[in-house]
Amino acid sequence: MAELARAGSPELRRLVSLCSGGEDPLGCLDAIIRDRYRFRDEWNEVVRTPRAMLDDLETRGFVEGDCDCVSTFFCAGALALGYPCRFVAIKTEDGPDFAHVFTEALESGRWRRFDATVPLSLVDVEVEYGRFVQYV
Repeated sequence: MAELARAGSPELRRLVSLCSGGEDPLGCLDAIIRDRYRFRDEWNEVVRTPRAMLDDLETRGFVEGDCDCVSTFFCAGALALGYPCRFVAIKTEDGPDFAHVFTEALESGRWRRFDATVPLSLVDVEVEYGRFVQYV
């Protein structure tokens, strides 16, 4: 995912240019993605590339995928805006597999969480059964 986000970052420059001049560029990017995101569950895990999601946005008017896909897409956008980001994977139950992933971007020395798969009011709810962080 980190590699895909880094590779997709230059391709998202045109999209993030809509947000780069405002007072909350990351919030703007989050709002654009939330407004145009459709959750698509995947039985076989496939992480869609930011380029594929950007193509869908430009041709279909929306992006779709699961938490891996939208986290990678958001992280590519955050990188294009110049913000360091990381992926946070969490476990909600005992077991070897992680159940969910979201993105955090470093803003003013603080990690800010973004997750288009949950309502905005739930983004900062902590689930700490198990946590793995991958810096991009």
